[in-house]
Amino acid sequence: CWERLGWIADVAGLINLNPQLDWDLAMAKARTLKCERVLLHSLLLAQRLAGVRLPPAIERLACEDAGSQALAGSIVQTLVQPLGSSMSKFNLHHYFLKLQHRPATQVRHLLRLIFKPTIIDWEFWSLPPSMTFLYPFVRIIRLIVERLPFYHPRKTSD
Repeated sequence: CWERLGWIADVAGLINLNPQLDWDLAMAKARTLKCERVLLHSLLLAQRLAGVRLPPAIERLACEDAGSQALAGSIVQTLVQPLGSSMSKFNLHHYFLKLQHRPATQVRHLLRLIFKPTIIDWEFWSLPPSMTFLYPFVRIIRLIVERLPFYHPRKTSD
């Protein structure tokens, strides 16, 4: 996500250092990769927070996308929070879902969120190498168990 202002400054620097940027090609690539909203959102943030001048046609596209506008506003609000605070996991995933304006992409994100194992899942239940294909199911079990009122995670000793 855009938790660090430096990342937005990097986008602004890239734009400022490339005045002859082929914006039509950039938008075409974004459309092909199905990340047009991500690009427009990034450009809006660079404009709002770093004062980047966008070509009128690109600025119009970015401003016409109400979702990008709202998401940019939420990131600006996050960035002005006290040092050390950030989006909750729920808000972060909600942000990523909104950033993807195609329903199929949102569904893929949700499926990855539900089934893709993490280190926490591997630590929750250690499986032998021949059984690692079961980790997506371990993830679901862990997510359910953690929400049970009597569950208390084990403390690891250092």
